[in-house]
Amino acid sequence: SVTGAMVAGIIDQAKSLAMRRDLAKEGDPEGVNLKDLQVSIMNHYIQHSEMNSSFDLDDFCDTLGFSKESAELEKVPVSK
Repeated sequence: SVTGAMVAGIIDQAKSLAMRRDLAKEGDPEGVNLKDLQVSIMNHYIQHSEMNSSFDLDDFCDTLGFSKESAELEKVPVSK
């Protein structure tokens, strides 16, 4: 799941990438572009891919009233 904090972090990182790029070149600033967002999303995913997701699964199962063991969880590879 994606939280508002994650989205804010992705946007902040994309803005930083754009700012560094625009400061390094001469001329009119380009601002945030699609590539900045894509790089930021991938960086965010890589940084958080090692996090333990079992806590969220526990909460989800408790909320719906079934056991964690009955939920099938499969990691899906992401191409880079």
